[in-house]
Amino acid sequence: MRPRLFAILPLAICMAIAVSAPAAASAPAARPHVIATVDVGEGPSGIGVNARTNRAYVADFRANTVSVIDGSTNLVIATIDVGSGPAAVGVNPRTNRIYVAQQGGGVAVIDGNTNTLFTTIPLGDLPDGVAVVPQTNLIYVTNFFGGTVSVINGANNHVVKTIPVGQSPLGIAATG
Repeated sequence: MRPRLFAILPLAICMAIAVSAPAAASAPAARPHVIATVDVGEGPSGIGVNARTNRAYVADFRANTVSVIDGSTNLVIATIDVGSGPAAVGVNPRTNRIYVAQQGGGVAVIDGNTNTLFTTIPLGDLPDGVAVVPQTNLIYVTNFFGGTVSVINGANNHVVKTIPVGQSPLGIAATG
């Protein structure tokens, strides 16, 4: 199956709603509630989660860092310098690599095993959104001013394709 891409343009509004009917004679479900508040770096702007490692990665836009949260303790276990303007986060749970769009002009790649910056992939035109397809190890990054989506091969961290998508793409989602 080919991955599907969805670039979100600034004037488009997308909303997904999941509805399920309550089961007859079942116990009432617990209401969602806050279980912890975690202080991260200045200007949190995006989050990605690796369910396999129970880690959350928060882009701290004004601090130019990513805060790593241990989901079992709800504590910040690492703070990683990633460069200018980290905005969005995508996670590949198969490789444990974390991809961070830097509005300063690149994509920071974090090694989730060591919580260190692995490399930075240069991109231009205000990278803003990130989507990862673990099955293919491809990473899709929107370039706001370029009106494009860059496709990165996660095996070698090279841009393999640039796709024109129209004016000012912001967020992106992909399915495998």
